[in-house]
Amino acid sequence: MVLAAFALAMATGPASADDIDDSVASLKKDAPYATARLPLFAAGWVPAPEDRESGPEARCSFRTDICLAYPEAEACSGTGMGYCAFRFEKDGAALWITTVGEPVTDLTVYDWRLERP
Repeated sequence: MVLAAFALAMATGPASADDIDDSVASLKKDAPYATARLPLFAAGWVPAPEDRESGPEARCSFRTDICLAYPEAEACSGTGMGYCAFRFEKDGAALWITTVGEPVTDLTVYDWRLERP
């Protein structure tokens, strides 16, 4: 499940600025995730609903602290660069953000992708 989430999150590069609102366009590589997500909420993006029966412990069995801290967390790897995948929704669009970092306080934006309906 973790590998599938990362494959989906990393499948393509970022959408062009013409296709997105300012909150998404403001996402920058290496920005602290805790602050990078704030403009998304202000612009109406919400954590994707948990459409599965499993809770945060099942999604992030290696790093439950991150899934508990961020409701938009989809999956986290347990080794390597410490990738985590986050998903937001707005008006039928899905925004995937991939972060790197180990402690929950040190997550930084690595990449993002926007899926339009």
